[in-house]
Amino acid sequence: KKTCGSDYENVRYWIEKCKKALNPVPVSISVSEPKPFMSVSKSSISCGSEDTIVNVVVNSNIAWDIDVFNDTMYHITRQDSILKVQVFANMSLFDREDFFTIRSVDGKLTKKIVLKQIGKKFITRLSVDKSLVSCSSNDTTIRIFVSSNVDWIVEKPVGYMYSVLRDD
Repeated sequence: KKTCGSDYENVRYWIEKCKKALNPVPVSISVSEPKPFMSVSKSSISCGSEDTIVNVVVNSNIAWDIDVFNDTMYHITRQDSILKVQVFANMSLFDREDFFTIRSVDGKLTKKIVLKQIGKKFITRLSVDKSLVSCSSNDTTIRIFVSSNVDWIVEKPVGYMYSVLRDD
């Protein structure tokens, strides 16, 4: 009795016979694409008025771009999935806000990152070189040096007999 594969003279016959004997089952293989996703490590950045650098990590299985709308407040450098966001110093007294978006190349996914920055703190500075002055009854001229980063005035109480000359 001959068995499958033992007769080399009629190899084709036995291959076909073996295939039929195995009764192959049709197999269907389908490969589906993973669902696209995108996430960011920060959706909001809040910072003081000074120059600040913040890293934002983008986790995604799809290609993406950065949409910048106002580059006067910040600059973004991309290194793979890490965005280095440099927020420029805010020299204004007012808070400011801006944003940029991370967008999938096909435009189907977007993530908005909001930037909030406080205004520069203003500290009033006013100093005088003399805080107490003694005078005799004779005519006397006294110089007092004033240093300030704001406008200032001299107020003279009612009934005092002196004049003030301002020499800016």
